[in-house]
Amino acid sequence: MVVDLWYPATPVAGAHATSYSATLPAEAPGPPVHFSIPALAVRDAKAIAGHYPLVVVSHGRSNATIALSWRTEHLATKGYGGAGV
Repeated sequence: MVVDLWYPATPVAGAHATSYSATLPAEAPGPPVHFSIPALAVRDAKAIAGHYPLVVVSHGRSNATIALSWRTEHLATKGYGGAGV
């Protein structure tokens, strides 16, 4: 199982936001579909010290954990941890 985490963090100066990409299955007879999403988050940024409530976000069967990254990124800006499963 893939789990992606978002959390309140302070990126280092000059850090650049990442982008997300994944592949989703298509309706038969179509081939899988690749997509990418620009992000606001900085990958592997240092977490701000503290305790945060965790929200687990399930993206549904055959979906990518990043499909709702807009929501998990927003949760992190409000002091929550977000786990995409």
